[in-house]
Amino acid sequence: MAFEFQAALIVPDLKQIGLSFADHPTHQRHYLILQRDQLPVGKAASSCGLVYVERDDQQFGGYGGIESMTLTRRSLKLAVIPSMAKLMGNHDTLTITFVVDDGTFHQIDETISRIFEGYEDRVMRS
Repeated sequence: MAFEFQAALIVPDLKQIGLSFADHPTHQRHYLILQRDQLPVGKAASSCGLVYVERDDQQFGGYGGIESMTLTRRSLKLAVIPSMAKLMGNHDTLTITFVVDDGTFHQIDETISRIFEGYEDRVMRS
């Protein structure tokens, strides 16, 4: 099952290595957060295990489980594995559409690169 909304608020944060989308600037019904965690010393993370994804509430959040992330000039789409889909409320794809200027898109793209560092094979741009 797919989950989708149009973002009215987008917050790329290179300092915290996070990217947030919300359907409204102040009264959000839907939001999506992507955030990079730090790798503990001596630990290896596969399946995008250092990427935290949260949809609408902490109960719909978790680490890893990302099959692919596709970024276009007007959308971001996450495809997740079944165990992550269960954490996301049984949604196997999460799509955020947006309309942004070139500067904001560059910030989104740069933040995605940092969030998915080491997982570049999961990232597609078109």
